[in-house]
Amino acid sequence: MIIVYISLAVVLASLAYLIYAGVSFNKKIKPTVNSVNATSQHLQNETDHIKEKTNHLKVTQAAIKTDVQYKKDSVKYTANSFKQLVNSFKR
Repeated sequence: MIIVYISLAVVLASLAYLIYAGVSFNKKIKPTVNSVNATSQHLQNETDHIKEKTNHLKVTQAAIKTDVQYKKDSVKYTANSFKQLVNSFKR
């Protein structure tokens, strides 16, 4: 019977040490986990910022394309008008 009590005491001591080691490990690893989480959050913020800039550039690019097309059409219209004017003077 004494062996059972000794075995039970060893098991309980092992469990107590396991809990102590787990808490100790948690305290040691917590700053590292917090650092990793902060870095991850920073990277996510930077990614969001890059996405916002990309969207802004796409809008700007579309506006520039529209403006260039408008100016091309204006130049074509002016050139055609000039050609018509020259042709009307030739007659």
